[in-house]
Amino acid sequence: MRQHTDRHLTLWEARRAFLLRLWLGLMVLAPALAHAASLENPSGGLFYSGIGVISGWKCEAHGELTVRFNGGEPIPLIYGSERPDVLQAGVCASADVGFVAIWNWARLGDGNHTAVAYDDGVEFDRSTFKVATLVEDKDFVTGISGRFRARDFPDPGVNVLLRWNQNVQGFVIEGVEE
Repeated sequence: MRQHTDRHLTLWEARRAFLLRLWLGLMVLAPALAHAASLENPSGGLFYSGIGVISGWKCEAHGELTVRFNGGEPIPLIYGSERPDVLQAGVCASADVGFVAIWNWARLGDGNHTAVAYDDGVEFDRSTFKVATLVEDKDFVTGISGRFRARDFPDPGVNVLLRWNQNVQGFVIEGVEE
C-alpha cells in the first residue's frame, strides 16, 4: 500500500508541477501576444509609389492607432479589419486585428523615409523605406497615359501588359501574353 501512495503522490506532484509551468508560461506568453504587432506596409527597404495603403496588424489595440512619417503629424489608422492569416498562424487570439489607411506616397517626396506606428501614442513598430515619384513636386499627376509590355516577365516567353492608371497613380496589369 505504501508503494501505491508514493506513486499516487508522485503523479499528483507531477500534475501540479505541469500545471504550474503551464500557468507561468501563459502568464509570460499572454502579454507578449497582446503586444504582438507588425507594420507591414511600408516595409523596410522597399520602394513605394502611387496611391497605396499603410497596413499591418496588432493583436490588441489600447487606443487610437496612428502612423507618423518622418516625425510629422499623426495619420489615423482604421483598426479591426479581418486578418485570418494572423489568427491561423496563432499569433493573435482574434482575426479582427488589421489596420489600414489609404496613402499617396508622392506626398512624402523622393528618397528615404521613416514610418513609426503608434497605439495611443506609444510606438509599437517602425520601418525605413524609399519613395520614388513620377513627377517631382507633384502629388497627383494628371493628363498622361501610357502602356507598355514587360517582356519575359514573370517567366521566359511570358509578357505582361501594363497600363498607366491615374486613379492609383501607377501602372496596373492589363493582361498577360503567353
